[in-house]
Amino acid sequence: MERHVSDQATGWIAHRLGKPDQGEGCAAVSGVFSEWQPKYASHGIATFPVGEAKKPSIRSWQKIGLMGSAELADKFTDADALGYVTGRRSNITVLDIDTTDEKIADDAIRQHGQPAIIIRTASGKFHYLYRYNGENRRIRPWPELPIDQLGDNGYALAAPSKIATGSYEIIHGDLRDLDRLKPMAGGLGEMPVLRQGKPVTWSEMRDGDQRNRALWEYCMKAAPRCRSADELLELAKERNQQFKEPIMETARVESAA
Repeated sequence: MERHVSDQATGWIAHRLGKPDQGEGCAAVSGVFSEWQPKYASHGIATFPVGEAKKPSIRSWQKIGLMGSAELADKFTDADALGYVTGRRSNITVLDIDTTDEKIADDAIRQHGQPAIIIRTASGKFHYLYRYNGENRRIRPWPELPIDQLGDNGYALAAPSKIATGSYEIIHGDLRDLDRLKPMAGGLGEMPVLRQGKPVTWSEMRDGDQRNRALWEYCMKAAPRCRSADELLELAKERNQQFKEPIMETARVESAA
């Protein structure tokens, strides 16, 4: 989804980044939230201050926009943690790896695809950032794994938040990659495909599993977030490669896009 930032919001962003409009001065910032709010805003992501126990410091944080976020940065100058709404509002789905077990973390990447950004949390666990693709917030959607899916109706702390137990740190990628996130393979919220009455995840789909239909439905959902037909086609090609057996005929992939 292309994010359109209004001229007025852009003025706020410039102000917070230390680029004053029309000769106005900029107030000094001290906390992590005030410093990093404009950096996330420049990528169209509205953040809010987070306090103790990783709880948002404001009410109605689910509805915060870029203008409101900038105003909060001027108010909560001592806040050292910031969060954002996952899902449709930020165009980000977070795979929350709730363990320090690197084998489970590595297996999740093999199952869901390489995330452009990986964050190590204050407790040494991991957040994988993917482009939102209709996923919902699901707690332990795979019962045997300590993994949560944070999509619509969820929120996550952003790096480099500092809390009592430590800091959040980007260990793979950087903020520029927020504009280059890729969808997660096997995310929950996609149209289910059944094989012999049992659900089949995207990464398990092969010839005979209605791959054409699944790819077409993916492209229909992704189209509003793409700036051009070429960008949508590239997404379709990337998504096709995430099938267990990718569609080999290029024309069929192009027709889905």
